[in-house]
Parts: sequence; C-alpha cells; structure tokens
Amino acid sequence: MTARDLLVYGVVGPLLAWALHFALVWGLAFPTLRHESRVVLYGLSIACVSLTAQGTWLGFSELHRQSGLSASRVRATMEFFAKSALVLGTFFTLVILAQTLPFIFLGLGD
Repeated sequence: MTARDLLVYGVVGPLLAWALHFALVWGLAFPTLRHESRVVLYGLSIACVSLTAQGTWLGFSELHRQSGLSASRVRATMEFFAKSALVLGTFFTLVILAQTLPFIFLGLGD
C-alpha cells in the first residue's frame, strides 16, 4: 500500500463519510417524516459506519505492518498516516453512531 492510498482511504475517507452522513441525514429528515419510515436513515448510517470502520481497519493493519520495518522517512510517514487513519476512523465511527441515536430512540416528529 502506498502513502497516497493510506491518506485517501484511511485519513480522508472517514471524514468524507461523516460529511456525507451529516448532510444526507438532515436533508432526508422531512421526506422520512412524510413517509414515516426510517429505513433510508438506517441504511445510510450503516453504509457510512462501514466506510469509517474500513478506514479504522486500514490504519490498524498498516500500523501493524509498519512495526516490523526498519526506520526510514517513508516508514515514519506511513506510520503517521496509519495512526491518523486509526484515530480519525474511530472518532468518526463514534460520531456517526452518536448521530444515529436520536432517530433510533426518538420519534421522527420529536
């Protein structure tokens, strides 16, 4: 895996998944209220959580792979990106789950 792949899929990917989730959930709030069905919101949350979890897993696996290599500038860069992907993926996974809680436990019109 290259540093660019890790940066795009591990670091930027979870951020974009959260931004997509945030925009679409609030954009779909009134249509789901009109149709009285939360299936679209649940599906969107599951899809975005899977994207952020993928970034977390990518960071974790790359960090584990980098631990056995000798010290170099490329290794340091990859280790930084892997740690960033791990932290950001975990953070945005928790944020999306926290944003999903209101429409799980509250009614659509509340």
